[in-house]
This record gives sequence, C-alpha cells and structure tokens, in this order.
Amino acid sequence: MKTQLMFNTDKLGSLLQQRRQIEDYGSVASPGFRLWVREIRKEVRKICKANNGKLLSLPETCHYFWSAFVKSSSGKIWYISCSDVRHFPNNDIMYRTAEHDKDYTGGENQHVSPDKLSQAIKKMLS
Repeated sequence: MKTQLMFNTDKLGSLLQQRRQIEDYGSVASPGFRLWVREIRKEVRKICKANNGKLLSLPETCHYFWSAFVKSSSGKIWYISCSDVRHFPNNDIMYRTAEHDKDYTGGENQHVSPDKLSQAIKKMLS
C-alpha cells in the first residue's frame, strides 16, 4: 500500500502537525513515515543554512521517532528529539545542548510545541 502525504515545506510546524496521519506498519517504518522524515530533514537543513548553522544528522531510518543534531556557527551543538509518533502524537519536541553529535544525554531537557520548533532552532543557532 502506498502512502502519500501532502507537505507544506515552507513551515516545519505544519510538517510536524502531520505526524497524526502517519500509518503504523508495526515492526517496520511505513513509507509515509520515511517520506515525512525526509521532508523534516529538508526543512531543518534549510533553517540551519539560513541561520549560519549546520544539520549534523537526522537519519530517516528511525522507527517512528526522529532525532537530530544541529550545530551553530559558534560550534555549539544541540540535540532535538521527537517521540514515537504512533503513541505520542501530541507531545512537544525535546531539545538540549550536547557535547558532540553522539551525545544523547547532554544538557537539561527543554520542550517546545511543534509549531514553535522553527523559532527554537533559529534561537539555538544564534
């Protein structure tokens, strides 16, 4: 079965709101989820580039969740995490500072609503 989702790639918040529409394929990530994460990656990369930052990683192979590392021009690294979209479709997005791009336990957790993540990333990169 092929899944097609419509994306507004101009706004990360509208993409994140679409997580309620993701199909659950059980033990494998659905095509719709993989497509959705690809679009999230594109938008985060655009935000980083526009704010002199860099997207270090945001793999599409996660199992119904995603995480990313972004780096500011001053070298500060941030970890961003979105919980499993099948079980926590309304949760906020968590972010925190990190020592490096494999640091999943870094600084103090902070949370932001999906519609404010673009603004939070811009602030991280400033």
